[in-house]
Order: sequence, then C-alpha cells, then structure tokens
Amino acid sequence: MTRFQITKDFIVKTVLPVLFAVLLYSMFINLCRVNGTVDYMKLFVLCGIPFGITRMFVFPIGGGIYGLAMLIFSIAIGGVIGGIILIWRLIVALWYVPLTAVRFIAARA
Repeated sequence: MTRFQITKDFIVKTVLPVLFAVLLYSMFINLCRVNGTVDYMKLFVLCGIPFGITRMFVFPIGGGIYGLAMLIFSIAIGGVIGGIILIWRLIVALWYVPLTAVRFIAARA
C-alpha cells in the first residue's frame, strides 16, 4: 500500500466515524437529560438512528393506529441496531490506529 492509501484508509475508518459519533453525542446529549442526569439508553438509541436507518423499515406498515405503532417500533429497533453498529465502528476505529502505524512502518521499509 502507498502512503496515500494508508492515510485515506485511516481517515475513512478512524477519523470520520469518531467525528460523526462526537457530533451525534453533542447533538443528542441535551435531549437525554432528565433531572440533571443523562439517560444513556435514550442516548444510545438516538445516536444509533443514523446508523440503523436502513434497517428501520423492514416491517410492513399499514394504516391507522397500527401503522403509527409499527413506525415507532421500527424506529426504536433501528435505533438499537444502529447503536450496536456505532459501537462496532468505534471498536474498528480503535483497532485501525495501531494497524495504521504498522502499515506506515512496513511501507517505509
């Protein structure tokens, strides 16, 4: 791999997911405060919605009150799945920091 490819891979796999997670956290932290404490489950679901948006509408949505209930349920499930995906992307970002250092050392030799 060239230095450009290593740097591009580092930015895409590490910097962008961490910046996006920080942006989501800073946007939703004030919505999750209840009596001065943070409801972390609500924060987890809200931060996961952008990552789980493709999995939200897997259930058929009908009309009336049933359709509204299924829409809310789909958003909640998508938020939980997206929260898990967000945690996974942050773990991958943490893994890519030493991997990038090893790749730079190997590309230098």
